[in-house]
Amino acid sequence: MKKQTKIILIAIISFIVLYGVIFLTDMNRVKQLKKPIFCIENGNMGSMRKFDGLGYKIGLDINATTGEVTYGQMTMLGQFIVKLYKEEEVSPAEVNNFIIDYFSKEKSDNSNLVFNYVDNENNVVVVGLLDNSDKKQEEFIYKVFSSCCGSTYIKYIEDNNMIRFEKAEPNQNHN
Repeated sequence: MKKQTKIILIAIISFIVLYGVIFLTDMNRVKQLKKPIFCIENGNMGSMRKFDGLGYKIGLDINATTGEVTYGQMTMLGQFIVKLYKEEEVSPAEVNNFIIDYFSKEKSDNSNLVFNYVDNENNVVVVGLLDNSDKKQEEFIYKVFSSCCGSTYIKYIEDNNMIRFEKAEPNQNHN
């Protein structure tokens, strides 16, 4: 009986150690923005390729033309463990320039936008919208940044709270 218990205990400990090695190997590969080794590819979610591991999930945003991984995330039990971007830090001035470039195009609909500027003190871009609902904020970010920058850039902007939306009145100036 003691021998059987000892064998079962060794098997359980071996399984835990093996699982730890598998988990840590894939986690380190995500941190290096590389594809995981011990996961099964499970389709796409937008531009992100999904991988399923033993009790964890990995999402990688892979550039279609270069094949380069630009964003990686790893979740376990619904909680983020790792989130990494390839891009260098993006400045609020760059974000504001993309907004200006987008709305300077002839076909862009700027009927909801009243103002945008860089708040250097708080290191954010302030955007004044007539309809400042969550839906309109999401539409604004998607409309402006999906055409120029892609989903990785949008995630970076959202995760780092780079834009602060404000309710604006028609013809309101920012100060």
